Amino acid sequence: MFKTNDYTNSLIVAKTSSNIFTYNIIQIGTYPNKDILVFTAKPNQYRVSHNYIVETTFRSNQSQKIITCSIQYQDKKPEFMIEFIYNNNTKIRKPFDNLSNSMQLKHNKQFGNQFLDLFKQQVLQTFNQEDDVLLEELIFSV
Repeated sequence: MFKTNDYTNSLIVAKTSSNIFTYNIIQIGTYPNKDILVFTAKPNQYRVSHNYIVETTFRSNQSQKIITCSIQYQDKKPEFMIEFIYNNNTKIRKPFDNLSNSMQLKHNKQFGNQFLDLFKQQVLQTFNQEDDVLLEELIFSV
């Protein structure tokens, strides 16, 4: 992969033989006070800024996909907003807390069903087929 970047310019370009990736930092944002500042996971632990916006474009001969990510601190916590654009069709993903109760329930059920499918696959790989392995309870805690 060939990469070009100039940190005085907000555009970073990476190329392969058939694709072009561009990362355009639209807004760097500002760091909030230390008492609410959040860091990314270890080992790197970068500071997460307020009002940060980056647009990532993936282009091939057949299509173009654009993903815009932004971070806003709300109630002393960062909220991430992701917008997908695929061939000029836009779909916005809201933070979980901003979803209606019915949509939160739908997402939880979907997550639970995906987890159950993974559990069943693991049971088939780990236990004897004659064993009666049951998942009796699944509790989410964040």
